[in-house]
Amino acid sequence: MDRERQEPRFGTPELGTPDLQELRFRSDRARYVPQREPMPTWAYIAGGIVLAIVIIMGLIEWNARRQAAAISAELTRPMNKAEQARFDAQKAKWAAEEEALIREYRRYIDRPITLRPQPIPVAPAPLRNGQRCIGGKRFERIEGGWRDLPHDPC
Repeated sequence: MDRERQEPRFGTPELGTPDLQELRFRSDRARYVPQREPMPTWAYIAGGIVLAIVIIMGLIEWNARRQAAAISAELTRPMNKAEQARFDAQKAKWAAEEEALIREYRRYIDRPITLRPQPIPVAPAPLRNGQRCIGGKRFERIEGGWRDLPHDPC
């Protein structure tokens, strides 16, 4: 079998020059880009929630700093004459109240110490029929013996 081997030819057969524009490679290999799987919906929702929380926390912090700066500016400004007069009057009132408390406390501390009055001893009730006094304790006669009366000494 004598066959002539067929070579691929490029260009126009009349000129015999190769035309590289006609040369084609397999496009599926040359332009292959791996496809990523799409992100699940819950990931977008979770990311949105996290972003919303971060934004809200930032707004809260910003507002707190703004209010602290306003309060600081209010506290550090000098008092006008009316405010100074009210402050001095309040300070004098507090000083008078404090002096009154100190005087009352000193009066309490400096008072003479008195002992509590001792209770007057009450004479014990006389022995009734069927009772005896033995060793400073009152006993009462019952069938078969004697009964102690601890709350009624003799």
